Amino acid sequence: MLRAALRGDIDDPEPRVLTGIDKCADHLLLNCRLAGGPGSAWRLAPPVVRVATALPASTTSFSDGDDLVVVCPRSERDAVVTAIQRALRDTDFVVGMAGPCKGELTELRSTWTSARRTAAGLVALGMKGAVAHAAELGPLSLVLSAAQDAHTLDHAHAALSPLDQVPDRRARDIRLTMLTFLRQSQNMLRTAEELNVHVNTLYQRLAAVDDLFGPDWRTARRSLNLRLALEMIDVAGHIRRHELGG
Repeated sequence: MLRAALRGDIDDPEPRVLTGIDKCADHLLLNCRLAGGPGSAWRLAPPVVRVATALPASTTSFSDGDDLVVVCPRSERDAVVTAIQRALRDTDFVVGMAGPCKGELTELRSTWTSARRTAAGLVALGMKGAVAHAAELGPLSLVLSAAQDAHTLDHAHAALSPLDQVPDRRARDIRLTMLTFLRQSQNMLRTAEELNVHVNTLYQRLAAVDDLFGPDWRTARRSLNLRLALEMIDVAGHIRRHELGG
């Protein structure tokens, strides 16, 4: 019922739906999400059971697909974060946090949306095990914000326009290769390991990038611009899939 209320499926919920949530107190919303995507290990050890039993009694939690949502008093933040980290220590997860907000339904809905987007952004940025509030991410918060701005995304797509010359599937493979290579500080061995390909295969893929973007794409300034564009598009995709329930 609380999930339905926060999603907007219930416009005027009964008072019992928000039982345990003080309308006058400050709350935080935490959205726990698998960093590697849904999988059998996650389903075999439901986070709702593992985490909910460890949470302070003052919190409320519920499952949302493969996510776990926690609503807690602002004062319980540290205790809740510790409980989640301990319960999920053997799982690749992220936690997006938002708030504080009052216990009113409209504020809770808006705050949950922010928490979900932050979690999706953390997954996209490869920050496994991260528990973060968007306001505490420093420069990374700019990437998350930019990924939700249509005008900025247009510039990101323009920077990657050479990919329009190849079929969509090929473009996705090249984009993943570029992003992984740049995330790994252009280290060939680490990139090949992350992509699970032979180094010789990686050389061939990077040669294809050279053909499309020119050899100077690896220089400091150009690679930074391209990585920012890649990161924003990747984050935007994760947020979109996340909000659609994927």
